[in-house]
Amino acid sequence: MGYMSEVVFAVEADAVPTMLAWCEKHPALKQLLFVQTDTRHLGDYDDAGSYLFHWGWIKWSQYNPGIAKFTEMMDAIECKFEGYGHRFVRYGEDCDDNEADGFAHPDIGVQRSISF
Repeated sequence: MGYMSEVVFAVEADAVPTMLAWCEKHPALKQLLFVQTDTRHLGDYDDAGSYLFHWGWIKWSQYNPGIAKFTEMMDAIECKFEGYGHRFVRYGEDCDDNEADGFAHPDIGVQRSISF
């Protein structure tokens, strides 16, 4: 099955048109966001109309065409909105494999702890 990750991507309402334009140009990206996600909040993640996508257990690899286009799209959103148009958080199976990008929705993050 390979190395798996949990991933969350939130996009601010102002950046949604950019994301949707990328989806129209790249079917693999559209499939990744609107079909392969486990959870989707389309305009109802917050009161401002933000979108949120969640993959609970996905092989997050740049060799996947949808993920490759996702990375390009996220870079475009980051450039256009100076990092404030999105939030991306991924954690893998290894405890030190955490990745975060973007300044929107600072409440989205990784917490790893033991409870007893």
